[in-house]
Amino acid sequence: MKKMIETPEHVRGPEYYDSVFVKDLPWYSCDPEKSHFYSLWKRMLELSKHRIIDIGCGPGQVAQLAVRMGHEYVCGIDYSLVAVARARERCPELMFLYEDVSYITEIKSHSYDTCFICETLEHLEDDVGFLKKIPAGKHVVASVPMLCCLGHARYFEGETDVRERYSLLVGIDYMETINKWILFSGHRRGKLL
Repeated sequence: MKKMIETPEHVRGPEYYDSVFVKDLPWYSCDPEKSHFYSLWKRMLELSKHRIIDIGCGPGQVAQLAVRMGHEYVCGIDYSLVAVARARERCPELMFLYEDVSYITEIKSHSYDTCFICETLEHLEDDVGFLKKIPAGKHVVASVPMLCCLGHARYFEGETDVRERYSLLVGIDYMETINKWILFSGHRRGKLL
């Protein structure tokens, strides 16, 4: 039976990600279409509604691809200062915030349609608590890994486990596995604000 596997001992803070992004690794410094994340990003953006807030935006490749695909990129948020600096260099016309979403009490902006969460939930110790901060009715497009890596608090072995963990908070209407990632989309459950 497949399952979600907790690996909290792997969780790393922003300093670790600063050290990763400062290295300008090819998959984080290349054009988005050349990254090994491209198929995931593209599919997730295809499932996204027009105005996007990007949680865990990294060095701005998703922002660049989102704009190329015709989305309005409202804001990117990351807790790596180096990633935010790289994103601002890549897309100076867009807004990127240096902030740890673990401490945000609510994702308050009502100027977005989709909360885009790519390769971020597995890094949060309280991923379920984070999803509760998204206002009811907002569209959510997210991905989680099927592999264990340094920095991951958990990974999933199958789609059933993703549905079990998140479907009470997100009315999942679509799920797909791409390479070693499971992506899902739906609306944040609860009463509309």
